[in-house]
Amino acid sequence: MPILLIFAGLILIVSGYRRTVPALAGQLKDDAVAFASFGAVVLIVGFIGISKSMRPLSNVFLVLIFVVFFLRNGTHIASGVQDALKSPTSKADAILNGTSEAAPQPQSSSSSSSVSPEVVQAIADIWSA
Repeated sequence: MPILLIFAGLILIVSGYRRTVPALAGQLKDDAVAFASFGAVVLIVGFIGISKSMRPLSNVFLVLIFVVFFLRNGTHIASGVQDALKSPTSKADAILNGTSEAAPQPQSSSSSSSVSPEVVQAIADIWSA
């Protein structure tokens, strides 16, 4: 349970840093109904499995529920994983190259320090390795 809380906290921190909290909230609101119905079905079948005599039947239904879930959403899951694997690298490359509009702007301060192009190139080389 602590790992889930840490993971949720990291998601909120990253979403806050990227200023995408409203988009995250909208996505969570859209997914809440589907998750609640799926979770309710799994809980009901799981509660049936509390009885030792009904446990094999409960296990069969749980496997069936997960198979149906992945068959219905398999293409969405696969495309989501592929997009997630592609986009961080391209976004990071765009930020390092300075071609992204979403690139964080440096904060102005009294002591201005600039990063030399050599440092940026070294970071890009490490990132692409």
